[in-house]
Amino acid sequence: MFKAKMTANGAHNVAVQISGGLPIEEEGMFTLFKFDYASLKLTSVLFLVQEKAGLYLWWGEENLILPAESRGAFKFEIGIKSPEGWDGTLWGSSFKTSDTDRAKGFLLLLDFDR
Repeated sequence: MFKAKMTANGAHNVAVQISGGLPIEEEGMFTLFKFDYASLKLTSVLFLVQEKAGLYLWWGEENLILPAESRGAFKFEIGIKSPEGWDGTLWGSSFKTSDTDRAKGFLLLLDFDR
């Protein structure tokens, strides 16, 4: 349903691009990307979500990073650290999609420091 690729993988920085279609709300959480390491700090995010839909970005099933709706970008000067015990998986869940019969598109560009 979506594509994910690592666009940078340096000694100190990692970048990921994820795009595709959001499933309807009832489908719950889904894996967006799995890193080989579990200690990262989110330093910037750019998101584009098709109108009238939204995407929650999670460190895990209980650790919300941010809700993404419409379009926006954030740069975090000190970064948002991954929670202790995180397994390296970025999760997503959709919201405001149950009133449609087809997936809404999205694009995420995420930058991390190791």
